[in-house]
Amino acid sequence: MIFTTIWTSFCNAVKPYFSFDQGDMEEGRSVLSVQPLSSNAERCKKWRESQGREFKLQEAERKRQSRKNRTPAQIERDRRTAKDRMRRMREKRKADDQNASHTNKENHVILTRQQREKQRKKWREAKQRYRTKIGSQKKRRIKEKDKVYRQGRRQKKVKNVKSKDCPSNEDDDSESLTFTPEARRKALYRIRQRMPTDSKKYAAVLTGLLNTTPEKGRPSVK
Repeated sequence: MIFTTIWTSFCNAVKPYFSFDQGDMEEGRSVLSVQPLSSNAERCKKWRESQGREFKLQEAERKRQSRKNRTPAQIERDRRTAKDRMRRMREKRKADDQNASHTNKENHVILTRQQREKQRKKWREAKQRYRTKIGSQKKRRIKEKDKVYRQGRRQKKVKNVKSKDCPSNEDDDSESLTFTPEARRKALYRIRQRMPTDSKKYAAVLTGLLNTTPEKGRPSVK
């Protein structure tokens, strides 16, 4: 009996720091939990969340019952109220959209020459102040980035100029082609099949092939 009383007093003293089983406490068994209780803030947070969930459920049930018990006059009044609320919401949204579009138009006003020069001067001064504040490492990274960008622009410009000077590379591709003997034999066979049988037409086709330019006649000679 004395041991049980002492054990109960001890458990009550350390109860705020550890969790116990009430049945084991009454029997006098050691039931100290390895995991301590959560902090007071966490317990309060869980309690508030549970109270909030319970309140929401009760409020939803109350509104559900009130909707069921409405009279026809109350239903009509609620409908008019909902329509007025939606109308005000649409008007407010429309006004906000108009104000936003008006603001965007004001941002795209065409500036005069003096206004443009003033704006550019302001930008230059702000850029100069920015350059004086940044460190050497950041300056080096910016220079490297600008260098890569300029190289890409130059390469793209050279590529565009070359494509304009050389619009077609079909002749170079035709010169680089190599035919196997079997492919050449089949090509000649197809040409013979398409040649006219009449002697005059045959002579006209050969004359046209011989009078072609060197670039066009080279594949035919091969």
